[in-house]
Amino acid sequence: MIAHLRNQSRNVVLAVAAGILATVLTFAYAARGGTKPSPQATDVATKSVLVAARNIATGTPGSSLRPGAGVKVAVVPASALVPDAVTSRSQIAQLVATQPIYAGEQLTTERFGFIGQQGIRSGLKGMLRFVQVPGDANQLLAGTLNAGDHVDVVASLRNPEAGPNHYSNTIVRDVLVVTPASGSGDTGIGSTAASLSVGLELTGLQEARLFWVEKNADWTLVLRPSVGAVETPSDPQSSATVLRGSDAR
Repeated sequence: MIAHLRNQSRNVVLAVAAGILATVLTFAYAARGGTKPSPQATDVATKSVLVAARNIATGTPGSSLRPGAGVKVAVVPASALVPDAVTSRSQIAQLVATQPIYAGEQLTTERFGFIGQQGIRSGLKGMLRFVQVPGDANQLLAGTLNAGDHVDVVASLRNPEAGPNHYSNTIVRDVLVVTPASGSGDTGIGSTAASLSVGLELTGLQEARLFWVEKNADWTLVLRPSVGAVETPSDPQSSATVLRGSDAR
């Protein structure tokens, strides 16, 4: 009986000792950092990328986009990086946005290009507009105009509109020719085909005047000097002023 009690006491002591040892080992292991995470759990590759902080319009220079001014820097997992993502401002410093970019989107190089890639849009700013005007070869100075030339628009119309008297005047001045006369019609000197068109850059007011004249009067383009153009008086001309025969300049 005494031997049996001794065996029980010994087993209890051993169990307690084993429990204490296990507790000590557990705390010691935890103090060293516990279970070491797998590389997949902690070593996730990340990338810094530029993200639009607001909507970015077509034509916006890349040089104007910086943290706090249109974009922000975001750190994303490499797996979330979109193709051609912009990771450095230097990638777009000499470019302009050729497509709209919306707030929250990652910037990509495919949405930027050189100014020339915008074509006509590269020159349109502020009040400037582009219009393509149809006409015959003589009206549009086909074979004479080049891109970059400047023209005036002279028109002949009635005032009042239902009246018998015609007046002519320069209704628009110093308009930039973006694209010279082009089309499928005959561009010869004697051509009257109206399948030609010329691309002009002008303001909203000039655009409205030109459109009215195009629909309601006779008109033609007049080539301006490439340098040193001087404006002349713009008095309306009628049969009376023409018949007076004054040598106005």
